Amino acid sequence: MQCLDIDWKTDDATLWHNVWFVGDQHLGATGCVVGQIRETVQEIKGDERAIAFLLGDCGDFINFSDKRFDIQQVAPKYQKHLDDLPRVVADDFCEIYEPIKDKIKLLIPGNHEETVRKRYHSRVARDITEGLSIPLLDTINQVRIRLRSERDGIRRSVIVKGVLSHAHKGAILRGAKISATGRIFDMYGNHDFIAQAHMHEYDVGDGRNLDVVGKWGSPRVKERVRMMFLTGSYLRTYGPGSSYGEVRAYPPTRLGSPHMKMRLRRGTHDEVELRGE
Repeated sequence: MQCLDIDWKTDDATLWHNVWFVGDQHLGATGCVVGQIRETVQEIKGDERAIAFLLGDCGDFINFSDKRFDIQQVAPKYQKHLDDLPRVVADDFCEIYEPIKDKIKLLIPGNHEETVRKRYHSRVARDITEGLSIPLLDTINQVRIRLRSERDGIRRSVIVKGVLSHAHKGAILRGAKISATGRIFDMYGNHDFIAQAHMHEYDVGDGRNLDVVGKWGSPRVKERVRMMFLTGSYLRTYGPGSSYGEVRAYPPTRLGSPHMKMRLRRGTHDEVELRGE
């Protein structure tokens, strides 16, 4: 586990800012919807108040030495590169994300990157981070995001804390995926959000917990938002040339990536508003 501080200087911290959680693209697989990946990239590029986290399984990276290999599950573009598949897919991934590399703040490896690293001696996650000039973290990490601005000589800032995870949980049903993610989140009781990849589920949970605040002798109840994000996928489950998920009768996957909206609450110097979409 690593910890990373992200200092986000902006013109006005009271405006909505978007933190995108992008994972499980599985580039190189037949079922990967590359056009939708590019649409997400363009949406992030067009948002002047956006940053993005890459949450693993950037590519499928299943080569012919892997027991999971099925030539029909390799996109036609890559079938002539089976002797160098991880590198070619990693290069294409960097090309797709090049337009927003200044907005991407980190990459955490998924199980597909880790399998290639451990079994086939190819450091594709490192190749991607070097290609995009971004930090490479661990499978699970803690981050702090400081949103700050200065206007008319007044400095304002707020900090949110979160967990980024590509923990290899085997849940299939949506409720089980939420429960498994909630168990991880419970270990970080003071954190504001968790983003869990790997599960190929798109879900945004807006929870609350309670605290007692105020000066001694004048206690009051305060509600605090805690956001949970299951970060979707770009690998369709069903259709022509679809993924292994069809063979295993997994539920259809909603394609795309969620994002967290954050801003400094107007009229305060230390309270944050969070929403998910």
